[in-house]
Formats: sequence, structure tokens, C-alpha cells
Amino acid sequence: MNNYFSRMTSAFQPQEYEGHSKLTTLREAVSKHVKPHDHIFLSQRGSAGLYEILRQFMDTKPKFTMSSIMVNDLQFLLAITGLATKVITSLLPFGRNPRLQAFMRENPLEIERWTIHTLILRYMAAGTGVPFLPTRSIIGSSIGQELKPEVYQEMTSPFGNESRIGMVSALKPDVAIIHGIAADPAGNTILTPDWTVDSWGARASGRSTIVTVEKVISTQAIRKYAPLVTIPAFMVDAVCETPLGAHPREIYNGWVNEIQSYVGDSQFSRTFQEALQGGDRSLKKWLKEWIIDITTHEEFLEKLGSTRAEKIRATARQQITEQSLEIHQAQSAEYTDVEMMAVAAARKIQEVVQQGNYRFIQAGPGIALPATFQAYSSLRAQDYDVEVMVGFGNYGFRPHNAALAGLPHLSTPKMYGSMFDMYGSFLRGPDSPSRGILGIAEIDKYANINITRMADGTYLAGSGGHNDCAMGAGEVLVTGRMSPQRFREEISFITTPGDRVRTVVTDLGILEKYQGSKELILTSYYAAKGTSEKKAGEGKNKNTIIVLIVTYFVFCQSY
Repeated sequence: MNNYFSRMTSAFQPQEYEGHSKLTTLREAVSKHVKPHDHIFLSQRGSAGLYEILRQFMDTKPKFTMSSIMVNDLQFLLAITGLATKVITSLLPFGRNPRLQAFMRENPLEIERWTIHTLILRYMAAGTGVPFLPTRSIIGSSIGQELKPEVYQEMTSPFGNESRIGMVSALKPDVAIIHGIAADPAGNTILTPDWTVDSWGARASGRSTIVTVEKVISTQAIRKYAPLVTIPAFMVDAVCETPLGAHPREIYNGWVNEIQSYVGDSQFSRTFQEALQGGDRSLKKWLKEWIIDITTHEEFLEKLGSTRAEKIRATARQQITEQSLEIHQAQSAEYTDVEMMAVAAARKIQEVVQQGNYRFIQAGPGIALPATFQAYSSLRAQDYDVEVMVGFGNYGFRPHNAALAGLPHLSTPKMYGSMFDMYGSFLRGPDSPSRGILGIAEIDKYANINITRMADGTYLAGSGGHNDCAMGAGEVLVTGRMSPQRFREEISFITTPGDRVRTVVTDLGILEKYQGSKELILTSYYAAKGTSEKKAGEGKNKNTIIVLIVTYFVFCQSY
């Protein structure tokens, strides 16, 4: 008996490294696990893995399907180079980028549009082995109408009081390429926030998962950080150590002391954008210099240079340490129309939050973010208990700048939520204690919003979490400059139904759904600069009011 317990004790003694080692080079991992016609899940920060796919498959026709929660401009290289013929995502880097707009007009690329939440649900369904999962998002939108029946359907809920519920099918990539902070040789992996999406991408993978990490650490170290491990070793097929593997995007070390954080490399991103805008010859030159002629990730780091690498790490250390709000001195005492809109939005946010007793504010990009910060500051000054949540589920963070993401926002939250937490739980419908603040590209009189595709064929970014927020928040306020191009009788694509949008703040005035109306009604306008509210409508302000009312007549046809 003593010998038995002795053997057991010996067997369970912590070892420096445990399990079968899956360490390999990135070149070998991609060569072994990525095949033509594969559906590839790409991590948000997996630049190194992306570059290796480009090296190995350039000038071939593998006909990949690419899926990613939000496709960034570098990831879109798979489509531009012709390697991917189908893209599944919630967000694309189009904006009004003329190069990408021209590409979309000239090339038969299939795009399957989702929202952040619905796409996460598809990976979760595959990762949990069920054929579908329910959702409230995209009901009543053009997104749902464009999707094929084999991936999305609606039905009457068999439970509860929901009149309609959406069903999204499981999405199982062939191979997932994930970038994390650290892993042991066996593949137990620690991800950077938001870890939810990438972990479910790995769990959904039908054949292989390749993990690239900033550093390979011991199993003993992994045990120390066990609460941070989100991908277990048995789900991983290859582990590749790739320092600066997320470059030119940032990495937050997530409390793993062995790893150094770094900021995004704006200089590198700028050269890529210039090459992209410069046409095919310019882009081919950039691809040749930074990807094709470089055979390994180590060569990429050598070309990047140690000085540049240390600079982005040092900047990260500084940003994380300072934790102060960036204050920029105004260049003029005169306020702009956009600044007036932000202030008006902040006041309205404050008013509605207090009236509705909302507990947190979900803010989107653009004017929505500084307006939310201003409202938050005012509410806190009145001892009103409210928190702000943005981007990747960072809850209760201290604002540093007007960006949704970045290291200062990653290092200050009271809670690291996830995009699934945010859109799937915190924003849970009419009973959610939340106020959503969003932007617009086009809007109609019912507050239906388009941020996906214009009538002339111009592609916009897509939903991202816009639809999810509007469908899940207790109430929604949107901001946008008033013009005939934005405020339209009919919009060409409904990204977000206007059911829960109650207020629209513009640079000229405020529109609201007044006393239960389904249509937006003009409820206030701004006085001209230097004019008291009492004199608003007189003198110089008269023209402004006329423009607003004419615009409103075109928009709503009644006042």
C-alpha cells in the first residue's frame, strides 16, 4: 500500500513541461493543416498566421472561405489577392475606401453578413455540438432577409412571450488560426481580451487549430495562470512561438508577467494603407517587401528591427502606467456644429439615463463616445451610479481618449467582459438596464438605420455590434449630421430596425419619437452661435431654422 501511494504521489508531482509537445514552426503548421478550399477562422490579432498563408498560397487559387468576427484591412488581403472567394463576418474595412470599393465592383466576392453576436452564436453552436442557437438580433433587418434558409430562419417561439425568434445555424471552420499571449508546448493557451471569440473559434474548428503565441511558457507557469487559460491543449494541433505575432495591432499582456504588452504600429499601418491606395503595382510591391520575400517570422522581426519593436513596447508601458485622460486645448473659442451635437447628445443621454434609471451605457464609435463620456462625467458628479461599456466588453473603464479600443482602455476596466457578455447578456432586450448610443450612415423617419450598403452600391462597414446593441438595449439614442444624404424617406438597407431608437441628435436639432409615435418628430433646435435661446429663430438663425425645417419636411413629410 505504501508503494502504491508513493507511485501515485510521484506521478502527480508538478512537472516543468507536461503533455505531448506540439511545438513547430509557423511554416510547418500552415503547410500541414491548411488546405485548398478550407474554411479558415482568423483570430483578430493573428497577423503572423495570415502572412504565412499569403506566402504559401500566393498566386494559387485555393478558394478559401474566410471567417472572422470583424475583418480588418490586413485580413482582407486574402480576398484582394484572390485566395479567399467567400467572407463571413460582421464588419468589413470598407468605409469609403476607393480601392476597396473598386475591388468589390470588379470582383465576384461572396460576402455573408452577420452581427457580432449572431456570428459568435454560430461558433458557439458548433463548439457545443448543437445545430443552432436562438437570437433576437437581426429580426426585421435586411441582414436576416439576405441570409439563406440553411444558415438563418425565424420561427414563433415555443416558449415565453416572444412573437418571433431567430435561429442561427452552427458554423464549423475547417481550421482555426488563433493568436494568444502564451501557451505551454502542449497547447494550453492564454488569450488576450476579448478572449471569447477566439476561444469559440478554436472550439468550433472541425479539423485543426493552430495557435501562435507571444511566448511559450512552462506548464508550471500555465498552472499559475490557470484562470486565464481559455483553450485547453486537447483542442490544439500546433503551437508556434511568434513574438509580435499580432503586429501591427496591439497586445495587452493580461497580467501574464512573462509577456510584454505593445501598442499598435501606426507607421507600419500607414505604409500599408498607402500601398493599398496606390493601386495594384503599389500593393504588389508592399506584399513582396513585407511578406512574400520574407521566409520566416524571425526574418520579419529582423526586418522590422529591434529599435522599432522596443519603441512600441515602451509606449505600451507608458500608456498603461499613466492612465490619464488626454486633454486637447481647443484651437478656437468658437464651437463647431459637431461639438454642439456632442454636447446636446450628452445632455440628452444624461436626461434619459436618469429618467429610465439605467445602470450602464453602451457606446459605439464616432460622436457617440465623447458624448457618452461627457454624460458619464456629469452623472457621476451628481452621485448617479452608472458605468460605461464599449468595444470588446470592457465594463467600468476610465476613458483615456476617443478610441473604442487601445491599451489604456484595456488596462482600466472594473470587469473584463466579452462581446458575448455585452451583446448576449447585459444587452438582453426591453428589460435591459442599459442605454445604447450609436451612429448612423442613413436613417428613415421610423429610425431604421443603414450602415451596410448604399443604394449606389457603395459598401459600408456593416453591422458589427450596431444591430445587437439596438435590439438588446432598453433604449437607444443615435447621433449624426443632418443632411438629405443621411436622412431619407427610404433607405436601401436596414442594418438596424428602429424599434428601440427613441432619440436622434443631429448638428441642427433633436428628433424624438414623441408620446409613443412610430415616426421621429422634431422636438428642439439649436440657437445660432452667439444668439440667446430667446432670440432663436430671429436674424441670422432664421436661415438655419429654415434649412432644418425644409430637411425635416423632406424627411418626415409632416411637422
